[in-house]
Amino acid sequence: MYTSRPLHFHLICTEDNIAYMEKKFALFPRPAYAIEVTYYPITAERVRDRGHRAGIGEQWNVLSKVFMHELLVDVDKAIFMDTDMIFLVDPLELWNDFNKFEPYTLMSFPTLGPTSHPGQICSCIMLMNFTLMRNPSAMFMPSTLLPDTQHSSLAVLPFARGISDGIPSPVADETVSFDPYNPFFADQGIFHVIWLYRPTMFRHLSLRWDLGISLGSFGDELEEDMSEEDQLGRQLALEGSGEEHTLMSPGILHFNCQDKDDIWLFEENHNPSARFGPMVTTALRYKWIWLNRGDGTASVKTRTETDSRWWDERLAEAHARR
Repeated sequence: MYTSRPLHFHLICTEDNIAYMEKKFALFPRPAYAIEVTYYPITAERVRDRGHRAGIGEQWNVLSKVFMHELLVDVDKAIFMDTDMIFLVDPLELWNDFNKFEPYTLMSFPTLGPTSHPGQICSCIMLMNFTLMRNPSAMFMPSTLLPDTQHSSLAVLPFARGISDGIPSPVADETVSFDPYNPFFADQGIFHVIWLYRPTMFRHLSLRWDLGISLGSFGDELEEDMSEEDQLGRQLALEGSGEEHTLMSPGILHFNCQDKDDIWLFEENHNPSARFGPMVTTALRYKWIWLNRGDGTASVKTRTETDSRWWDERLAEAHARR
């Protein structure tokens, strides 16, 4: 709704969801800028198989996030965001954070500092360097199809350290052993242990990109004529982030931890628990008028990726042909 440039959406979903989303995109005939949509149909069984090869997880439906880079093999980098989030500014502002990446930076997500437990980082919004995550000599996740990755994968050392040395517990002031088969908060627990033991490969992402309901939107207010000094004095829940004295100018609203999961269907979730609820209501009610503001020269183009092989499968097949 706020973009100043063309966009490309990459949607990993089950086959039956494509028809539903196509109906939505059909309501979007005159975008201001060209929109591309690529669907990557995948089954829960395929995700489960890849998880088994990596040695992780029981919650297959919410662990697929750690393998996105293995499906989007033609994509160098991407912003990932949960579906209970909404941009309030041009996404280009966030995309420009890629300019701060070093050649060895894997990804960037919000944290509450270097001692954060798995619930104090946020994998709901991430800038991800897919090219680096697919590096054959140091893949992000291991695979039994590629025996060398049992030693070279970037996850192997953190997993071992997390099991032997532990991770901060999100439920008590103690250190607990990392369990790759039942990580805290599903994928977030996987990202957390790798971040914890490979900190130089990650960048902190400003918490303005995760203005979450669960943390009171960091105390941001919607009052007229409030000075920056007054606003800074009201901010909360930022301890440890390094942003305690930074104005949390809202970039993305995160309507997490609500009574009903789908904020777009239940308007009662917009207002009672969130200062910014009316902004979501406005987007919900007027999005198609807002989105169809182009002059007809741009359009929405969709396609479905037919090759659903994971990256580890592609590499294994390439090795077998040598």
